[in-house]
Amino acid sequence: MFSAASLKRQYSDLRVIGDRLRLQQSVSIKLHRWYSDFLHNEYDFDQDPRFNAHVEKLLEKHQSDPELWSLTKRVADLPLSVTIPEYFNPMTSSPKPIMQPFDPRFTLSVYFQWMKHHVNEPVVFHWSDWVDLSKLTPLVFNNGQINKCEDMFDISGNEELIRDSEIRHINDYCHNYFATTLGYKITSAAGPQTIENNELIGKSFLYTTFEPPTKLVLMNDDGLYEVPVSNRNNNMKYSLLNNKYVEKLKLSGPVEVTSSYKAMVKAWGTPTIQLPPVKKEVKLDKTMFMFDAKDKIKQLRAVKKRTLNQDMYLNSLEVSIKEGEPPKYFHEAKLLQSYKEHWLGEHYDWRFFNGLTVGKGEQMISLCKLIKAYLDLCITEGLVTWIAHGSLLSWYWNGSIFPWDTDLDVQMPIAELNKLAERFNQSLVVENVMKNGQFSGMGKYFVDVGSSITYREKGNGNNNIDGRFIDTDTGLYVDITALAITNTLAPTQYDSLPAPEFAEVTGQENFHLNLKHGLANCRNDHFVKVDEVNLLKPIHFQDQTSYLSTNFLIMINNEYELSSMTEKNYRDYIYLKNFRIWVNTQNILDYMKNSDEWVAQQNGQVQAREDVGESSSEVEGEGDENEKRVVGALEKLQINKLGYNDYFNLLEDKTILKDYLINRNNSANHQEELDKLMYSRDTGDSSKFLENNFIMDLFINRIYETGWNYDQEVNKMVGLSQLMNKPERAITGRSTGKRV
Repeated sequence: MFSAASLKRQYSDLRVIGDRLRLQQSVSIKLHRWYSDFLHNEYDFDQDPRFNAHVEKLLEKHQSDPELWSLTKRVADLPLSVTIPEYFNPMTSSPKPIMQPFDPRFTLSVYFQWMKHHVNEPVVFHWSDWVDLSKLTPLVFNNGQINKCEDMFDISGNEELIRDSEIRHINDYCHNYFATTLGYKITSAAGPQTIENNELIGKSFLYTTFEPPTKLVLMNDDGLYEVPVSNRNNNMKYSLLNNKYVEKLKLSGPVEVTSSYKAMVKAWGTPTIQLPPVKKEVKLDKTMFMFDAKDKIKQLRAVKKRTLNQDMYLNSLEVSIKEGEPPKYFHEAKLLQSYKEHWLGEHYDWRFFNGLTVGKGEQMISLCKLIKAYLDLCITEGLVTWIAHGSLLSWYWNGSIFPWDTDLDVQMPIAELNKLAERFNQSLVVENVMKNGQFSGMGKYFVDVGSSITYREKGNGNNNIDGRFIDTDTGLYVDITALAITNTLAPTQYDSLPAPEFAEVTGQENFHLNLKHGLANCRNDHFVKVDEVNLLKPIHFQDQTSYLSTNFLIMINNEYELSSMTEKNYRDYIYLKNFRIWVNTQNILDYMKNSDEWVAQQNGQVQAREDVGESSSEVEGEGDENEKRVVGALEKLQINKLGYNDYFNLLEDKTILKDYLINRNNSANHQEELDKLMYSRDTGDSSKFLENNFIMDLFINRIYETGWNYDQEVNKMVGLSQLMNKPERAITGRSTGKRV
């Protein structure tokens, strides 16, 4: 037996070894950085008066540019109010359309007004109030034509379109049901389909089939509010915008989302859950990576008055412990193999798919807001989680998301995943509408935890993900994976552990060995040593507070190797250290080839040449046109030598200007934070960190970039409704049944 003093001494020795390893990796990274930055011209633009004066002039020049609204518009100037449509006035005879245009400003204003008058009461819910289903408009206002599954979604006869794809039979996911407004019901994911059909299928499922969330979770500076949803079935009569409630409010004039929010907060008072103070550190132990489902079931059964979330969680546990290898739980908007980039559909939840966003401004806005909302929820609730995989690597570089990211990854101990499931599974999270007293956004996120979380084996690989935090506006998501000590055999990288027993063992023996050595894994067999993640420190990712292991270097190196933290060229991007952002490689190479012409093109003085995308053939590089652009050694040296005036010129590109300014404070904070973590294990006082003052919101972005107008959309719906109600437009078929 070891004495307490002996054990303490051994732990201290291990801590010293861990610190030495971390220091060695820090030094090694420094050397790699030095080599990568060889002959690099360094400038401190953050503190440069001349440079910042130039930035101000550029912003003034772009004052009316809709693409740069987030940089040039003050919060006071944002279009946050909407006029209440005339058909909500009980004193008029204007008929209300059976479908209304979606506008989150109107939805949130009405729901906040309802909450103001119904403190601590459950609310009704229909997805049409909360998600843009406007692409169903032609199917709702269709002059009495019958929408049939086979006419709309059956692509089995198009052999060229479906080649190499395993499509599902139409009857597996769609059923004609003429008593509904649409004339059919979607019952499950469709499998490989066209982009257009995937959008209609997901939105149809929300409109007629998908159950409401268990509750609304409204984030707030001081915590969160929870509002239970009273109805469990999908029926338009539960739509707050369609059940005569707006008429009863007798609102006069426009409604404005922030004033409605403040009125609700004043009425409700202290949040349901109050935001805890940021901890200087969080210590983990092995027990957090273990979970006794049977004991939890026993505890929940003893609870006399369970919440709806607890009932659903209990049922999930009872099913999970009895089930063998579970069927696939999460389904994506799978695209047909005939699409050039069919794999992109895998990054969207099928229910909320709203078209591909890759390469568009919406992609980065959605992902940034997603991770901020997820981390905000976990910090407020006290749930232990940390960014992982590619998201961890992107944080390392500049504290932000990679511009090529299509989803986000986080991990949490298995005990924490169960807390998340018990408290928030199937709930709808509304982002903090007003942060620090000013408008911050109107994002809405669905929490979905799988039904087989007690099953911890990889199995057929269909359930590697334990949960998802889904943006209901785009379908993009955060992948949540839990780490647990299991009976899965650890990989060979842990053979160096003092455990010759690892040779030939299976099942329960594996579990005891993993427990002994503190090895935890997810269902995709990614392993970590609990000792490597047992001390978390506060960090910031996309300006949002979170926690991260002080051994993040080991975690990155184990998964991606050292070069991932120093190689500044990846895919089609190059990292500009002086701006602390990733930019399109070809754009920089084109600038270096002819800077005067490039600047003139940015200012619209000359037309961009048609062969601009082929200029890489004239400078050192590798690969054909179908490969990602690899930057050669000479090109890297040339980019390192970009001068002071070159950086002035590069800001003429609106994308570079926008990315630099939006990330400037965050990336500067991150660099200070990273240096402290690498060398002192401490991130200091997080309250001193500068926040980003720029607003990002998907819907406001849509208004500025496309000119979308709520009043015009209302008039369109009214016009379509009037056409539908004309006597000569007698509706047959599905209209003979009762609509629901």
